Amino acid sequence: MHVVRMLVCTLMVVAATAIPRTNADIFEAAEGGVLADVKALVDQGVDVNCRDNWGTTPLMRAALNGNLEVCTFLLSNGGRVDIKDQKGFTVLDYLRNRITDPTRMSKDDVEKALGIKLQAGQYTPPAAPEEQLVLQRILRLLEGQTHAELGRAAADPNAKAALFAAVEAGNLSQVTAVIRGGVSVDSVNEKGMTPLMVAASIGNIGACELLLDHHPELATVSKEGLGVVQYAKGVPEILRLVQTAMEDRDLADIKLLVGSGLDINRPNPRRGGRTMLMQAAADGKSRLCEFLVDHGADANAKDSSGMDAAGYARRSGLPEEEKLRLVQLLLTGKNKQRLQ
Repeated sequence: MHVVRMLVCTLMVVAATAIPRTNADIFEAAEGGVLADVKALVDQGVDVNCRDNWGTTPLMRAALNGNLEVCTFLLSNGGRVDIKDQKGFTVLDYLRNRITDPTRMSKDDVEKALGIKLQAGQYTPPAAPEEQLVLQRILRLLEGQTHAELGRAAADPNAKAALFAAVEAGNLSQVTAVIRGGVSVDSVNEKGMTPLMVAASIGNIGACELLLDHHPELATVSKEGLGVVQYAKGVPEILRLVQTAMEDRDLADIKLLVGSGLDINRPNPRRGGRTMLMQAAADGKSRLCEFLVDHGADANAKDSSGMDAAGYARRSGLPEEEKLRLVQLLLTGKNKQRLQ
């Protein structure tokens, strides 16, 4: 899945539909490098850290289009480098992937790894030499800003503690203020727990919703070896929030690949012949299972042990009611496919 995520990291949506006109204007100006317009819009009160439908910011648009002056202006007016889009990527992630890297996979290598033929727009080639120089300057600028922010946070030993204290107290306005002040939503405490883990462990649904809106890393493991799902298991509503966030990220990746011709029924020999549908069922990802079945996933297929997707669903860790719905979904899919 790492290859898939790096592939998706290269895809940068540049449309700005269904967002307020003033915000749409700053995205267009940042992308086009029109510094005068960006300045005018900021003077009018447009938030430099506003986001479009995909969670991208004006700084992301300006950086990826090589607009150094706009980047400098946005940074000097509060533009944040640590903001993540809906896929969980920051502007630094996108820039580093855009600049040529000796370890970066070629298009042919990506196609071989995925077993598909990439369509137009699904692979962004490394920047041309003249583009690289500008992008590298922007990357250095943004990395310098990140280091400065980290330095300020380190100089204030109470900054990170304030975030965890606000989460534990359920003070959502304070949580928001601390995050906006530059404290990372992926900070960890002395136990290796993130703010989201803490919120989940104490059953604070509101704090979990707020933290998830800031697209935290969901794969972090604490010093006890537990992830956020384990901490959330005591509160079904929080568990659903976390699992939905995880599934949203996976579903977006799979939709992209299915649209490009991925063979979703190909068994994975490293996982005992499991197909994508079996794995989704084992993980209890109901919406992903529904999407796969609707797009041709074979619900009758069996792995090397003779188990099908419904069997994996029965063994999933879902609550009984949700598990039953998932099993029924898969059995219905099996029956429909047998009749075809």
